[in-house]
Amino acid sequence: MKLPGIAASRPNQDPSTIARRPRGLLLAFAVLCFAIPLFVWPTASEYGYTKSILALVGVGTLYATWGILSWRRGTWTVRVPRLIFPFALLVLSALLSMLNAVNSSVVLQSVALMLCFGGTFLLASNLVQHPRDVTAILFALLAAGTLAAIYGLLQYAGVVPGGPGDNPLDAIISTMGNRNYLGGYLAYLLLPSIVLLVRLRSRILRTLSLAMIAVCFGVVLFVNQTGTIVALSIAIVCLIAGWAIFRPVAPISSSRRWLIALVLSATLVGLFAAPSGPLNSVVVLSDDGSTWFSEVWARSSGQTRSEDWWIALEMFRDHPVVGVGLGNYKLEFVPYKVAFLSTPRGASYTAPIARAAQAHSEYIQVLAELGIVGGIATLWLIVFLFAGVWIRLRANRREWEQFDVLLLVAGIIVFCVHAIVSFPAHLPASSWAAVVLLGLVFSPAYGDKQTFSFRLPNRTIPVLAIFLAIIGIAVSFIAIRDLGANIQYQRGVQFLDAGEPAEAEALLSASIRCDFAARQTYYYLAAAQLQQGKIEQAAENLELCLTRFISEEVYLQLANVSLSREDLEAADRYLDFLMASHPPRDIEVQASYLRALVAQRRGDGQTAAEILERLIAARPDYVRAYPALGYVRRSLGQDAEAEEILAAGLDLIVNRIDQLVAMVSASETVYLTAERYKEISRDVLGLQDALALQTSIAPNDEGAYMALGDLHQLNAVLQLGSTPQMAASAYERAASIVRSKLALLQAQQEQGDLLASEREQIETNAAELRGKLQVLSIALDRLED
Repeated sequence: MKLPGIAASRPNQDPSTIARRPRGLLLAFAVLCFAIPLFVWPTASEYGYTKSILALVGVGTLYATWGILSWRRGTWTVRVPRLIFPFALLVLSALLSMLNAVNSSVVLQSVALMLCFGGTFLLASNLVQHPRDVTAILFALLAAGTLAAIYGLLQYAGVVPGGPGDNPLDAIISTMGNRNYLGGYLAYLLLPSIVLLVRLRSRILRTLSLAMIAVCFGVVLFVNQTGTIVALSIAIVCLIAGWAIFRPVAPISSSRRWLIALVLSATLVGLFAAPSGPLNSVVVLSDDGSTWFSEVWARSSGQTRSEDWWIALEMFRDHPVVGVGLGNYKLEFVPYKVAFLSTPRGASYTAPIARAAQAHSEYIQVLAELGIVGGIATLWLIVFLFAGVWIRLRANRREWEQFDVLLLVAGIIVFCVHAIVSFPAHLPASSWAAVVLLGLVFSPAYGDKQTFSFRLPNRTIPVLAIFLAIIGIAVSFIAIRDLGANIQYQRGVQFLDAGEPAEAEALLSASIRCDFAARQTYYYLAAAQLQQGKIEQAAENLELCLTRFISEEVYLQLANVSLSREDLEAADRYLDFLMASHPPRDIEVQASYLRALVAQRRGDGQTAAEILERLIAARPDYVRAYPALGYVRRSLGQDAEAEEILAAGLDLIVNRIDQLVAMVSASETVYLTAERYKEISRDVLGLQDALALQTSIAPNDEGAYMALGDLHQLNAVLQLGSTPQMAASAYERAASIVRSKLALLQAQQEQGDLLASEREQIETNAAELRGKLQVLSIALDRLED
């Protein structure tokens, strides 16, 4: 009697074929499966981006090595699953989508990643030839997921730094960049990982696998992602149905103790890790009469998803055949958002709609980006996938292998169902897990149905090996160069936030030269140039953004540049478009401010005053509006109202500077995070602009110059471009104004016909000015020290 485990299952090809396969290549593939979910580059802009780079370099290197090894052996047999045909149609639809694309380079980038992950599927379906190979790959994926899960829990506990946000769960970004991304990746692996409990013969490895599955399941529940839980539940139902149809009893009966331990551990983990579930709400409606579904929909950002979906459908209506271009949804989002909001359905969406890079549904985004052709290809791919699985299960009567395939397909079902309300195909770690599971399902370990093999002629092997080596080197070179460009971009943004626009401009310009398809780099380059007064160069880069990085901020800056160039018609056009897009609240506030400036430049002071008054009423903390309103009131001859609003604005500025100084002082004992530093630097720049306008309107207001000196001191501490000398200059200007006012008061006191009340008021004012002079003297002495 054979022991249960791998030994109970036989490979589906002759032993000589297994002996010739490159074991080292399989090991390298397993290492890549372990590395991609965990790989991050600290100085890059985004976690998923670095995983894409590693996938491109890793897959290109594996193909080049495969070719060279086959050349050395003198024989090369390639096994191709029939699933490659619908995938080829999907790639073709992506290339056709360039016909309508705003940016074809983005399409080519996306196609390169599609080919990379398609190549990963082909690698897995060729390198994995025995069930023990399946366990090696699954163990690598699960181990990586477990480490990522533990890292996320440590971030939640505050042991290691995590993400920003008020919700403690937001700290869980792990190596994925987002708790939802982490939960999705782990959910796709949970059911396939049961193969390890059934197949492995080592009790130590089985125990370790059980512990890892429990940890991953706990984190899936803990991150509280409704879409993932629903997808996992549907996959479990499908798994049970599949087992009922094919009845692979032997694996369960042989491993029943381990499977019972799995159920018990999952139950125990669920009791501790799961948030309050929706079970009670299914039976009983909530107090306000809403259903469980409506509550889940609201809790899961259903309103935002519906907005993104309707906007995607607007794109599909315009370009139904081949779509707007693969990867171009994020480029077309803002213009189509405006178009959607002008429709009767869009009129009901009154809240701000944030720009989305994905449609939060892979299937809807396929229709938007690839049209009917892409939709047919995707449908064909899904139908072909499950039909192929059915055929392979029917042809393979080995119960162990049937059970393996059912578990692997269950993980793919989780991915496909989750894709209805999310975008896992856009996440490199999630996509990698899905295509590897697909490759395992269609590998020789589980039969030859739905695949065909061909042996390359001996004379073509060297040619193909050299070709693959060249492609691998070229792809790796472009990917690494692109990573370098991304690192320069990130450093440039950091210099920009630190108030060093010249250094930022140099780095961002270098990034654009190295980037295959630079996008938001143009926006930040324009921002750096605007801070240096390079209006024309900034305008050129902002216009380039309209085909590379279209966002509400771009339209805001285009309006700002048009205002600086006195092109009021263009400024109005950009602002009208921006306001029609229901932008985020902060951008709407800045757009209203620019509208007031446009009206003021046109000589319509009354309209400008009304806009600014509404703005201050809605956002009393927006400091720029106060000196602008003071200027407008003064131009209208309303000097008393102007003085009142300027004084209120100065009080607000001074209070905010005091708050910022307190924050920076507290950072000596409490760590000042990069995100907090960025917020403070933005506040400082806004205050600096407000004070510049305040001092130009009221050049004899010593309080404004005192505040400016304080702000320069704060800037110097934060290294935002100010120096102690600049602070001293502002204090000297304030002291000069105070001395002039004191001299004037002294001259008034010398007049003999003053009333007692007038003399008392003069003395009060003089005492106040002497106090300010003393404060300024102390500040100047400290600067000298």
